[in-house]
Amino acid sequence: MSDHSPIHQGYNVSLGAMRRDYIPLFMQGANDPDVMRGVTLRPPVTLEAEFAWYDGMASRTGNVTFAILLHERDEMGTMTGYRYIGHTGLHSITYPDGHATSGTIIADKSCFGKGYGTEAKLLLLYEAFRNRGLRKVCSEVKVFNDNSWGHLLACGYRQVGRRAAHHFYNGTFVDSVLFEIFRDAWEQTWHTYQETGSPPRLTEEQRTVLRKETSES
Repeated sequence: MSDHSPIHQGYNVSLGAMRRDYIPLFMQGANDPDVMRGVTLRPPVTLEAEFAWYDGMASRTGNVTFAILLHERDEMGTMTGYRYIGHTGLHSITYPDGHATSGTIIADKSCFGKGYGTEAKLLLLYEAFRNRGLRKVCSEVKVFNDNSWGHLLACGYRQVGRRAAHHFYNGTFVDSVLFEIFRDAWEQTWHTYQETGSPPRLTEEQRTVLRKETSES
């Protein structure tokens, strides 16, 4: 486990320092349509371009990026190490306003639907609110991106608006849905997460809304 650098420790995933040797692992999903369907970055994605992105991180102010590290366990459930599965970050951090935007990508498709994105987002919000003193974190998703929409709702984000026909995707224009979360809403979710040891799940009411919204997109 010593070859990784966990910073924020979770129950199933942790956030660690982003490293250059994670970039080839990201490339395993970087050109997979299922992985990239909801993000701004569009294939074809080259290894050289991703190394250039990583190498430029140090000079980009107002941004912080973490690797998402899955906890690997043996048959007895004992943790044996970490495995990079994606990354998450805060962008456009602004003071004295005290806000930022958040973004997350799970690059390993075998990790979809297991709550890892939700847990990573909760840990990222810990960084935002407890370590950086932010008041609010914003995010936006393409209207059809039910995975990202779902983990934002589960973490306590609320929908605050919509940009109609904002993104061109798959031959048509689709809406962009806007979200935000303040510290007090995150604190409630974080407290429950600490008590239960598992990431939050959507309520049935939230699932109904999500199914309706994404099915109509």
